[in-house]
Amino acid sequence: MNMGKQFWLDRWQAGDIKFHRNEVQEDLINYFPQLKTGAKVLVPLCGKSLDLLWLKEQGYHIFGIELSDDAILQFFSESKIDYEKKGNKYTAEGLTLFAADIFALDNLPLMDACYDRAALIALPEKLRSIYVLRILSWLKGGAPILLKTLSYDQRLLEGPPYAVPPASVKEYFKACRTIECLSETRVENDLTHTLCQRGLPHYKDYVYLISK
Repeated sequence: MNMGKQFWLDRWQAGDIKFHRNEVQEDLINYFPQLKTGAKVLVPLCGKSLDLLWLKEQGYHIFGIELSDDAILQFFSESKIDYEKKGNKYTAEGLTLFAADIFALDNLPLMDACYDRAALIALPEKLRSIYVLRILSWLKGGAPILLKTLSYDQRLLEGPPYAVPPASVKEYFKACRTIECLSETRVENDLTHTLCQRGLPHYKDYVYLISK
C-alpha cells in the first residue's frame, strides 16, 4: 500500500481518521517535562490533536506541523480558536501550525522540546532516519523529546502505525545524549484500542524521554 502524502490527505478529506483521539494522551500529562513559560514545543504530524491544547495551557508556544489543511482547520473550528493564516502558516495565541510536508519545511526557530505521539510510527522505515535528523536539527542542545512508539509483529498487521521496537529507537536516536524508556505496557485483546480492533492480538506501547 502506498503511504505517500496523498494517502494522508485523502484520509483527512474522507474523515477516515481512526487514529485521532478525543482526549489528551495520559502519557503526555504524566511524563512531559516541565519547561519555562513560553518554551517552544515542536509537535510533528500533529493532526488536530487535543494534546496541542494541553501543551498550550501549560504556557508553552506550540509549533505543529501537519500535512493536511483540513486537519488544521478542523482543529481551530472544534477548539473555537480564532486564527490568522498567511501562506501555509496558521497562527493564534500560543500556536503556530504549518500545513506542510515536514520534509520540505524550512526556517523554523530552534525549539526547546519536541512531543512525538504518532509521527515516527506513521512513517515507513525508509523515511524514519531522515525524519529524526530533521527533528534534531530543529532542537536546541539538551532539548527533551517525549516519544511514543509501538512494537508488534509487523507480519500480522500492515501499518501505519508501524512497529518501531526499542532497538530501532536506539539506532535512530544514537546521536542523542540520553535515551530513557519511561514506560513499557503490553496491550492484549483490548478492543478499546484501534490496533486490537484491526485484529492484532497484542502489542507493546512505549514512552521514551530522549535528550538531544
